[in-house]
Amino acid sequence: MKFKKVKLIALAGVFLVGLLYFPNIFAQATIGVNVNIKPVLMLEVLTPSHIYRSAGAAGALLNTKFSIEENPIYIRVRLSIPKGQVVQLHVQANGDLISSDGKTFPISNIAWHAKGEGFVDGILSNNSSQVMATWNKSGYYEGVINYYWVKSPSFSQDFTQIITYTLIVL
Repeated sequence: MKFKKVKLIALAGVFLVGLLYFPNIFAQATIGVNVNIKPVLMLEVLTPSHIYRSAGAAGALLNTKFSIEENPIYIRVRLSIPKGQVVQLHVQANGDLISSDGKTFPISNIAWHAKGEGFVDGILSNNSSQVMATWNKSGYYEGVINYYWVKSPSFSQDFTQIITYTLIVL
């Protein structure tokens, strides 16, 4: 029994000496963790006759067939982006309007009215992309786009063109 007490006292002594020489053994530590969120962009364009979808980390791109009769256009955007990041939706025509018999009419005669968070009104261009919407936080966004004639052609035709919608991280 005496031997067990001596052994216990010796073990306690070693423990106390260890605490004196290695005080950080039992100390608590705070660990910092940095999480880098990579952007995820999802774009849906819904016309009365088609549904177009695209997604990507750096951007999303959709080519749609445009006709002034295809109104309204519904746009859905899902964003998962780092804090402080900005995403824009751009729209660009691939040329002037073309009728089935080959007549052309300037695409700049088509404008849009937009409803929805981040969406803005604008006019189509075949020279450069136009900003249709801007967001600066992750979320789900819906917009309604109504295209209309700024100046309608003097002749009635079924004009069409390819319109490109692009989501980009700035």
